[in-house]
Amino acid sequence: MKNSVLNHPIISERYFFPRYEPFQNPYFVECNGTKLACYYQNNHPNAKTVIYFHGNGEVVADYLDFFPQLFDNEKYNLLLFEFRGYGMSSGKATLVNMLDDVECVINKLNIPQTKIILYGRSVGTLYAAHAAYIFPTADALILESGIADIEERIMIRLNSPAEINSSYEELKEEFTKHFDTKKKLSAFKGKSLVLHTENDQLVSVEHGKKLYEYLNQPKNIHLFERGDHNTIFTVNQNEYFQILFDFLKK
Repeated sequence: MKNSVLNHPIISERYFFPRYEPFQNPYFVECNGTKLACYYQNNHPNAKTVIYFHGNGEVVADYLDFFPQLFDNEKYNLLLFEFRGYGMSSGKATLVNMLDDVECVINKLNIPQTKIILYGRSVGTLYAAHAAYIFPTADALILESGIADIEERIMIRLNSPAEINSSYEELKEEFTKHFDTKKKLSAFKGKSLVLHTENDQLVSVEHGKKLYEYLNQPKNIHLFERGDHNTIFTVNQNEYFQILFDFLKK
């Protein structure tokens, strides 16, 4: 557990939107005194494993009606990562402490880095990017509707740093220390794909373009003309997954 002002309860309350949602056969992982209720489907020995970090306001259970079958059909194993305080997980959602959970869960899988595919959506891209930094030789990284600058997203939710007994200088230092997205992505050695919608009113498409800029080759970016932050899946479903699986099979 890290002592960071970014773990302040006011930040957690205003930024995260956890909810309880039970599901059958959770894959529990103990991390730093917290029990994370992930979902693990491991039907294909020696196949690559997709590790998915969902968005804010979402939980693992939201994906169980289509993700497991979708990736199973394509012969991939699947780990749906659950955040602390979300779904059936214990603990409280906190920006920095959740970073440590990433390494904990992935290490529990005990699979080679080259068999790992990292995939994050929205807030989940913060943790997918962190995973890419810790596991730089993972096979692939997918960032959808991603966040390049978490400082921007947090600061619009604070009246001033004084509200959390901090200063602009301290916050800047903490964001750089824990969420230097450029540093994390530029260390990644695998292939990468950035997906975003042109009309994302929640996390601007400029974030997606910046993420793409930070990544090394080989990299791809696709900006959808239809849909927004919350409808990118539903509006572009066939095209979305065609692009995704074509990328993974290259």
